[in-house]
Amino acid sequence: MGFIRLGPHNRFFGLSMYHQLHCLESLRLALLGVRPHNEFLNEGTKEKVWTVDHVAHCLNYLRQTILCAADLTLEPEVVDGSGDVGQGLGVTHVCRDWSVVNDYAERNAARWLPLVSNATGNS
Repeated sequence: MGFIRLGPHNRFFGLSMYHQLHCLESLRLALLGVRPHNEFLNEGTKEKVWTVDHVAHCLNYLRQTILCAADLTLEPEVVDGSGDVGQGLGVTHVCRDWSVVNDYAERNAARWLPLVSNATGNS
C-alpha cells in the first residue's frame, strides 16, 4: 500500500514512489472518466461527481516529482534541425531499482500490519 512504520514508536510514513503512482493512476482514471477516491454527491442529481482538487493536487505533485528527480538524459533530435526529440525513447536513462523499495515496504508492512490489526481488533 506504500506505507511504512519506523522507529521505536512505529511512526507512520507514506513513501513518495507510491504516492506518485497513486496520482498517475488517478489521472489515468480521470482521463477515462472513472471516479477517483475523493468524489462528492451532487445534491441536484444524487450522482457521484469528480472533485477537481485531487486532479490538481496530482498534477502539481507529479510536476514537483519531475523537477526533483531532474533526469538530465540527453535526448537527440529525431531529424537534424527539426527541433523534435520524438518520444524520448531509444536513449539510456539511469534509473533507481524501484523493486528494492517495494521489497522493503512489503517486509515492513508484514512486520507492523499484524500489530495494527490486533490493536484495532481487526483480523
